[in-house]
Parts: sequence; structure tokens; C-alpha cells
Amino acid sequence: SVRLEGESTVYTMESIKLYDGDKRTSFHDGTIEVTSHRILWSKSGTVLSLPLVTVGRCHYEEGGFLRSDKITFHFNNEEGSAFTRIGGKSNMEDLHRNIEIAIREQKWMVMPVKRPVKKEIRSGLAGIEKKIQQKSKNDDQKISKAFQDLDRLIDMAKPMVELSKSIATKLKDK
Repeated sequence: SVRLEGESTVYTMESIKLYDGDKRTSFHDGTIEVTSHRILWSKSGTVLSLPLVTVGRCHYEEGGFLRSDKITFHFNNEEGSAFTRIGGKSNMEDLHRNIEIAIREQKWMVMPVKRPVKKEIRSGLAGIEKKIQQKSKNDDQKISKAFQDLDRLIDMAKPMVELSKSIATKLKDK
């Protein structure tokens, strides 16, 4: 999958199942990659992304004799009842610990540091005019980038919103 700016891999694990709340799905035996910004599940070219910014909290559940260990994710939303799970047979505690670290560090909030630009000294009206034009150009670029970042975040959050609405509807129907 395409990396986001400043995104790095934190932890990877194979043979992971995805659950829709408590229900099993057809997404099994995939690879989970925890990054500084997202949790990615992939198998045979299919990639599902969960932005860490949408996760309100997560907790680990130890499995039993016939049950796999699971990690439950509760989402940041108005209803507060939407959740999903991932399951696996081994090292789930390590996976959970790395997910919690990635969420706690909030690296998706950190903007990359840019080196200072060498300042040009100008004097007179032409210098002031040039400085105002340059500042206006820089401001326009920053605003444009902010909207691109916002659009990208909205696009990443749409599947999670759909999933949480689906789960909420299913819960209401019960």
C-alpha cells in the first residue's frame, strides 16, 4: 500500500482474522501491519486500512481452548458502541502492546520538520513587495496542502464510518 507522509512500520504479524464486532468475516489468514499512522490488513492484493486516529481504545482478550486471542478496537464516534476485532493464535499480546504504543505516540499528528530557508535581504519598496508576494504564495501552498491532507483523512475514514454505521444498525436490529 502507499505510505502516508512520515509513516513507518511498527510491527507486522501473519495469520490474522478480522471480525465485524463479534461476527466472523471472510477476511482470514491475512497479514497485519501496524504503522505509525494506521493498521493495515492485507491478503492477495486486498488491503484494508484502519487509521489509528479513529481508534478510541483497544484491549486484549486471551483466547481459550478453542478460541483464538483477540484484540478489540472501539471507535471514536457519537454512538460509542461500534467496534471490530482481530484474532490470531500467537503473539497477540505483542501485537496489542505495539498497537497501544503507536496510538499513544500519535505520530500522525506530528508534522515533518523542514529546514529553514536561507533568507534574502531586500530593501526598499521592491523588497517589501517581493516579501509580501512570497508570504502570500507560501500561505496558499500551506492551505492547499492542509486541504489535501484533510481530504486524504476523510477518504481513509469513510470505510470506518460505513463499518460503524453497519455495526450500529445490526446492534439496533437485535
